[in-house]
Amino acid sequence: MGRSPQPRLRCSGENAILLAFAGAKYVYMNDIELNEVKKFEAIKATLPPSVSCRLKSLNCSVFDILENENLESAIGFFYCRNFVHFLKDEEVAALCPLLKRLSTPDGSDMIFTTNSSYNPSYVNLVLNNPTATRFRTTTCFFYDFDKSRKPTAQIFCDVSVCNEDLDPLSFEKLYLLSKLPGEPKDGGTNGKWRVNPDARKLDSRLMSMFNEKKKNPELDLLFKSAKKAGIEILINTSRCYTRQNLANLLETHGLMIDTTFVLSANGHITNEMYPPHVGVIAKYLK
Repeated sequence: MGRSPQPRLRCSGENAILLAFAGAKYVYMNDIELNEVKKFEAIKATLPPSVSCRLKSLNCSVFDILENENLESAIGFFYCRNFVHFLKDEEVAALCPLLKRLSTPDGSDMIFTTNSSYNPSYVNLVLNNPTATRFRTTTCFFYDFDKSRKPTAQIFCDVSVCNEDLDPLSFEKLYLLSKLPGEPKDGGTNGKWRVNPDARKLDSRLMSMFNEKKKNPELDLLFKSAKKAGIEILINTSRCYTRQNLANLLETHGLMIDTTFVLSANGHITNEMYPPHVGVIAKYLK
C-alpha cells in the first residue's frame, strides 16, 4: 500500500513478519511490553536470514520512537493494530502528528483497528449517543473464597457513557461486603455479612441495583450458604468505537479516510451483528 515500491513499514508481531515476507524493505515492530517484544524476537530467530534481517523491534512507547530510532520521514505504511482504544483524547491528538512526522515525503497509508462499541451492552447507549467513545463499566462480583479466588457469580454489570477523559488502562476496586468466620479482633465478621467502608463510594442508583439483584433466588442461596465470601465492585473506563466515529476522529486530525470495516475476534472481515473490532484505512498526504 506504500507509494514507493519497497516502503519502510511499521506494524506489530505476526503482521510485521508477513509484511517482511511480502517484500517490505524494512519493518519495525513497536510494542511497549517487553514480553511481546521477546516473543517477536524468538519467532524472528527462526526465520530465514533474508527475512529476519529486515525486521527490527522497538521496545518503547510509540511516542518515544524517534528517540530510539531515526525514522523521521521514513515510513510509508503504518498498521496500528488494536491500539487506539488504549489512548486518552490528548494522546490521540499527539499520535496523528507523530505519524505525519514519520511519514515519507510522499505521505503514507495507514490501517487502524480498535475495539468496537458494537456490543449488546452498549447498543442502546450508542444509538442515543452516536459520537460516544468512552464508556464506564461497573461490574459487581460474588466471591466464595472456599471455592475459588476467582468470582463465583456476576451480580450485575452496568454500562454508561463517560464524559471524563479517563485512562482506559486504570480501574478501581470497591470491597462492598465481607463475610468471614472468626472474631472481629482476628479479622473475622462472626460469619455474618459486614458492610465495608467502600460501600459509601457506590452511588445510590448502583446500590439500589445491587439490593434488587441479590433478591434473585440463586444469589440469595449463595449469600446464605457461603462461609467465607465477599462482594467486589470493579469500575473501569473503556474506549470503544463505531466505524463512523473512529473515521471522524482520524479525519479531525488531518487524515484522509479511504474506507471502514469490521473484524471478527480472529481478525477476519465479518458481517457479524456485534463485531468486536472496527477498522479504518486512511491516507496522509504531505
